[in-house]
Amino acid sequence: MLPTPRLARTLAVLAIAANAYALFDPDPGGPALFPHADKVIHTLIFWVPTALAVLGRWPVPWVAGGMLAYAAASEITQAALLPHRSGSWGDLLCDALGVGLGVMAGLRARHYVHAPDAVVRMPARRDT
Repeated sequence: MLPTPRLARTLAVLAIAANAYALFDPDPGGPALFPHADKVIHTLIFWVPTALAVLGRWPVPWVAGGMLAYAAASEITQAALLPHRSGSWGDLLCDALGVGLGVMAGLRARHYVHAPDAVVRMPARRDT
């Protein structure tokens, strides 16, 4: 069962807070779980809050634009202000991928939240 729009908005704010903690923690800690794990993490930490914000009925252009601006600002901040972190174009690309996937997932899920009784039917088959 998907959350209501109000709950989705609350979860989006919490997900953005978790995202900020993950991005701006001065000491990211231990070794990578697997090769390129940081890219997967960047994609996921932008996918989840974006999808929740879209599901929460926030305007899609504002969500996408805001999350992309936040992604760029986070990479600049990591590169310029956090000595144990680094910003990269690859991370920014994965952030943008997460935003795009989040918009698509949020719009798809929003369809089901706001039309819970809708039944998807296949067109009638015609035998000729």
